Amino acid sequence: MQKIGLTALFVLLLIGVGCNGDPEDHLAKAWSLFEEGDLSGARDHFDSALSGQTENAAEAYMGLGWCDLLEDKLTDAYNNFSSSMTYENLLDANAGAAIASSELSRYTDAIDYVNTVLNANPDYFFTHYTSVDSELLRLTKAKSAAALGDFETALDEIQEIEPSFDANPDTPQGQADILTKIEELISG
Repeated sequence: MQKIGLTALFVLLLIGVGCNGDPEDHLAKAWSLFEEGDLSGARDHFDSALSGQTENAAEAYMGLGWCDLLEDKLTDAYNNFSSSMTYENLLDANAGAAIASSELSRYTDAIDYVNTVLNANPDYFFTHYTSVDSELLRLTKAKSAAALGDFETALDEIQEIEPSFDANPDTPQGQADILTKIEELISG
């Protein structure tokens, strides 16, 4: 009887170990769930991809960051993007960190992250959430620059999106026009 019990326990352990799955499989499933809007399910698979290994840590932390960002957990998002970048400097993590930084009033950091992404790929877009693109990053930079009082940089970024827009960044009226245009473009 004891031998049967040990055999059954061994089989259950093998099945349990097999259920953990390959980290690559967890990442693929996580991104699929993320794209479907199932952030909770995606989070579970990103966490599973992290379990006991670092090979896919950059992508798994980045995925957690995007889940947090879409749930307005801005500090958690920023921390996960930062963790991702300690393993590998992924453009998608920089893009997420830019948005989180701007929303957390870390405007200088936001500008630096945007510059990293756009210098590497001026036509950037996040493949798992395509509304995050170079235009959104330029708006993030414009908003952050304006918050720092750098209306000339804000104007430059707006003009990358809408070349016909013009305002004088050195006058109160021009600055107000720039802020209004940023809000208009963000609102879509």
